[in-house]
Amino acid sequence: MKIAVSGSAGRMGRRIIALASDNPSIEVAAALEVKSNPLIGQDAGAVAGVGNLGVSISDDVDEAIATSDVLIDFSSPEATIEHLRAVCKAGKAMVIGTTGLSEAQKEEVVELSQKTK
Repeated sequence: MKIAVSGSAGRMGRRIIALASDNPSIEVAAALEVKSNPLIGQDAGAVAGVGNLGVSISDDVDEAIATSDVLIDFSSPEATIEHLRAVCKAGKAMVIGTTGLSEAQKEEVVELSQKTK
């Protein structure tokens, strides 16, 4: 399974990348961060402390979704909603670990989740 990790430079994102790199049935296909993150362009595995994986941290959501089977999201509430919309459009799957969603955002997650795999 190919995964994309949003929030890849954060504590949870780094841990997911590290655990995925130990599992031969999981490939880290993409790593996402916000445009202003100074780690954009760095190897996601190196940032996660597991050595180079050949996957650069990027801010290109559409490319990350296109190259993966599922997006695992540990970002911000606003980014999570943006990512979920893009995942729905692409017909892919998403796991949301982001906290702090407003009631309106939670309602949108429920609505959009009906349109994903």
